[in-house]
Amino acid sequence: MHVCSFLLALTVTFPGQMEAPQAPEVPAVAADPAVQRVYDALLPALSIVRITVLDDPEAPYRDRAPIQDLYDNHSRLRLPMSVAGVRVTPEGTLLIRDSGLPLKRYGPIEAWDASGQSKPMKVSAVLENHAGVLLEPAVSTDARLPCISFAPAQLRKAEPLWVAQPAFLEDTLALRVDAAATAAIAAGVKDDAVEMVWWQDRHAPDPLSAVPVLLFNGQGEAVGMVLDEAAWRSDKELNSWVGLSILEDRRLDTAALEATWMRLRAGCEGSLKEVEVFFRSDSRAGQYLSAGEGRYVLYGLLLDAGGRIFVPTELDRDAIRQIDRIVVREGERIVEAQFEGLFRDYGAFLIRAKGVAGTPAVLPASVSFPRGRIFHTLSVARRYGQRQVETDYNRYLDVAKGYKDTRILSPRKPLDVGALIFDAEGRLAGFYAPIRREERDEILARQARRQQPQGHQRRIFLFPEIAADLAGPKGRFDPVARPMSRQEEQGLCWLGVEFQPMTPAVARAMNAEGPTRNGARGLLVTGVYDPSPAARMGLRRGDILLTLTFPGAPGEIDLAQPPRAGEGGRGPGIGGYRIWRPRRNYFTAILTLLGEGRPATLRLFSGGVERRLDFQIEKAPQDFDSAPQHEDSALGLTVRPMTYDVRDVLRLPSDAPGVVVSDVVAGSKAAVAQIRPYEIISQVDGRKVSGLKDFEDALRAAAARQRVELLVFLLGQSRIVEIDLAHD
Repeated sequence: MHVCSFLLALTVTFPGQMEAPQAPEVPAVAADPAVQRVYDALLPALSIVRITVLDDPEAPYRDRAPIQDLYDNHSRLRLPMSVAGVRVTPEGTLLIRDSGLPLKRYGPIEAWDASGQSKPMKVSAVLENHAGVLLEPAVSTDARLPCISFAPAQLRKAEPLWVAQPAFLEDTLALRVDAAATAAIAAGVKDDAVEMVWWQDRHAPDPLSAVPVLLFNGQGEAVGMVLDEAAWRSDKELNSWVGLSILEDRRLDTAALEATWMRLRAGCEGSLKEVEVFFRSDSRAGQYLSAGEGRYVLYGLLLDAGGRIFVPTELDRDAIRQIDRIVVREGERIVEAQFEGLFRDYGAFLIRAKGVAGTPAVLPASVSFPRGRIFHTLSVARRYGQRQVETDYNRYLDVAKGYKDTRILSPRKPLDVGALIFDAEGRLAGFYAPIRREERDEILARQARRQQPQGHQRRIFLFPEIAADLAGPKGRFDPVARPMSRQEEQGLCWLGVEFQPMTPAVARAMNAEGPTRNGARGLLVTGVYDPSPAARMGLRRGDILLTLTFPGAPGEIDLAQPPRAGEGGRGPGIGGYRIWRPRRNYFTAILTLLGEGRPATLRLFSGGVERRLDFQIEKAPQDFDSAPQHEDSALGLTVRPMTYDVRDVLRLPSDAPGVVVSDVVAGSKAAVAQIRPYEIISQVDGRKVSGLKDFEDALRAAAARQRVELLVFLLGQSRIVEIDLAHD
């Protein structure tokens, strides 16, 4: 119940405003004498603290988290952060909530008390186990100032708990006192479960202006301070709120923090390796990752004398498949590295660079990582040709639930993927990386992404969690995530069917409303290639593929591709447009994601009954998009061999000669001769061409005569094209 609403406490006029009025008297509160004691104890100890936020020189050159954008907005607008401080010593030391603002961005600090007087302050220390920052007067005096004092915290469930919450009304700091009930733990499923003493019903709209909350017992004595959205006590005897514990907490001044960070940087010097990833020239990953000159720089930990390096990364399976080369750079020395594997469960891969120098990192067998306690982070990036190492402190006060019921520690400050995590004493503890989903969940996520985008969760991984992965990594790798040539990457797995998505109308027409859930799932087979796995399994036109499952999957995957423009037809025409479908479609993408050799089970509706068919996923033969190509600069065209999908659409026998035109350069001799993409060249100078080599040999012979004659056809219409190869 609310005993009292807001009472005016501090009204301050800043430079450029009118003279500050006198601080008003605090009205008496008759509802409960304890409430009056709360005001008497707390109001004289409250101050308004205004912190100038300095510019971050790294801001224009890296992605920013939302909280960093708030910091940047304060610095850009020259708008100081206004926070509430509580005086905790007679010498004038103030305690504020740690908003996460990096220490390097604290500028000039001013504090105003109830008398309207201001004093310059400076950062004194941060607390090791509580989310607080201590400020002390920049100029010391002998004056003794009113401060809060804490009594032992002995809260009883039947006793009222008074909660004093400072709040800002423009430049006025007010105080609200409420009666609250304590909370007690009923059950816990984790070994570090916490007991909640009190929590707020809402979060502050601006995390930068969040204020400390004071807790008072039934007699109106201060017993604690809440520096987050909740007051909790863990089963490791740590607490977030007991006032005496907060004041007795270990204080880490800037010199102590910097000494720890220097030790971290020095300790990582020999084990932290710069890894350069070079993508293929045709790589899409190299473009969206803004990899300069096709190069992407990462940093990994040397694990042993054999040159194994552990590299946390955002690179996913698709990006890994487009890697051309990996090297480890040691100053001017470059060591070639072999890719060993991308881990299934989290964003990190292993490489081996034999002969690389350095001291292997010491990975911990166990880690103590308590809630609320400081930990340290180290991030490395290459900017302007220089290796830049950033260190900072962090802590987590809350735990979220993530993928597969994973506990995600919510760090107070944003982390970069690849950041190394160290405990309060500076010992290596873990790393920050994305969570990778299992294949079935990745398939379902890709389906859902058609409606709305879904990002990958990230979390802190502790090295003891992945000790088994590093000891025996081969079985922990994603089998289809490895560097490939373009041709290998374009290769697909297949079943060997053409299909169209089900609809309610088609389901009714085929009496398949039940199995297809009224057309909400199912792929209607419209064609079967022969030879193919589907042909061997006895699939035929009119069958409906319902679900797919595979060993280890928690359930079946509904085959339910929503119809999209252009998905169901073969193309808009023949005037320079392909008339065969791309073989990379919804179903082949699923099979390719699972990988060649994987056993799977298909459930289908055929002949009025449901059946299950077991099969092994197979690699598809080359199709038009995955086939190799030959570019002829003299003619200005590119051709590919005849593949099964082209022959099927054009109703050509398997031994039909020819190559398919895949590209024509504008203004070239081929373009002037009106050769169009997707036409078939079956003869060169009267000689049949059965593939790329025949075509190359025939053109080489024609070049000597400076003239070539091509037989070109499409859909039964053929013509002879003569081209003069002499230079213009």
